[in-house]
Amino acid sequence: MRKILILLVIFSFSYASVDDLLKEASFEITEKRILKDFKIAFESYNEGLYNITEKSCLDFLKHASLNDKNRGKILELLAFTYFRTRNYWAMEHYVEKELEKGKKFLDDDTQKRVFVLLYNLFLNKPKKAKKIKEKFRYIWDIKYKKLDLPDELKDFTPYVNIFPYNDTRLIGLNKIYFSDENQTLYEVGYKTDMGYDELRESNPFLNPFDIRKGEAIFLPRKRLIPALKPKSDEIYINLTEKRLYYIYKDKYVITFPIGIGTDDAKSPVGMFKITEKRENPAWYVPDNIREENPNLPKIVPPGPDNPLGIRAMRLGYSSYLIHGTNKNFGVGLKVSHGCIRLYNRDVKRLYDLVPEGTKVYIYEKFIKASYIDNKKYIEIHAKTKNEMEKLNLNIYAKKINENYLKFVKKERRGFSYPLY
Repeated sequence: MRKILILLVIFSFSYASVDDLLKEASFEITEKRILKDFKIAFESYNEGLYNITEKSCLDFLKHASLNDKNRGKILELLAFTYFRTRNYWAMEHYVEKELEKGKKFLDDDTQKRVFVLLYNLFLNKPKKAKKIKEKFRYIWDIKYKKLDLPDELKDFTPYVNIFPYNDTRLIGLNKIYFSDENQTLYEVGYKTDMGYDELRESNPFLNPFDIRKGEAIFLPRKRLIPALKPKSDEIYINLTEKRLYYIYKDKYVITFPIGIGTDDAKSPVGMFKITEKRENPAWYVPDNIREENPNLPKIVPPGPDNPLGIRAMRLGYSSYLIHGTNKNFGVGLKVSHGCIRLYNRDVKRLYDLVPEGTKVYIYEKFIKASYIDNKKYIEIHAKTKNEMEKLNLNIYAKKINENYLKFVKKERRGFSYPLY
């Protein structure tokens, strides 16, 4: 009897171990399967094979857990695929349901990006678009923590052009804007204090000259300060992203879109100081500009026809200025002869805070990267094919799938996000 009991105990243990082995083997098979689906999904999308992309994405979502680290990437890819192919039925029955299912697991920016594609696809079906907008209100109608500003900063708009500074390079929060009328992307930029190019690169499917009333626009306000070690009361400009940053008293980051020099008259790169400040400046037209346009006078007095706008600050002892403009559409573009242009309302606010002697660092960075809270953040601003080919994202993410990195370079530009 005793021998029989011992054998039964051994037999029961062997069965338990077999069950464990079967479970472990099944888990490994599933893991390999979803990793394969992930690879094929992004590889086929990059090659324009959207039917294969769809199948691989759906297989991944079927077998991966809700908290799988790659689930948000796949859902965003599926939304891009259905938007490109104008697949209304699938967007509604797969993407919409997955977005709702992943409410607690997907990061905020992925939800915003997917929502914009989902909502805009149905914009020509008003009843459905309205239902989507209300259903996912928690994604776009975010209540930000109140930002108490001192008197000298009361003219700034919290979470638009001023953000709390937390001693890291990462600032800001991405947002969704709904167009209040039929307009152009230039007009949207002015209303939201953004530049044309930064809106264009983060919203690749928008027609910049035909923004429809009600259309959702992704506002890329989560950024990395260009300087590796930012310091208080210094100005940082990144020409590639066409944006200026000013750290005020180690408590706030003030940031504005800018216009920069053309490819034939590039803005300078390097370290400068503000050596002169002028209100309502007259424009002493440089000889080289008068050669281009002989009809220009030697001096353009202050007023609506003055391209320097209402304020100007000189960079070192050069002819380059940080100044306002009488042409708002130039903010966010390569349009100047090398000077840094801001909207008049922005240059006035900056002018009132910045003293002479302030250091100004000007960079030309196509990619910014920083390791924050155990996550590797990147931000891409390259636009031309040549610029994109030069970007080697593998040095930032050696363990990440190569096909996903190709997707990132193409479709995830203009804002900061963690690669892992």
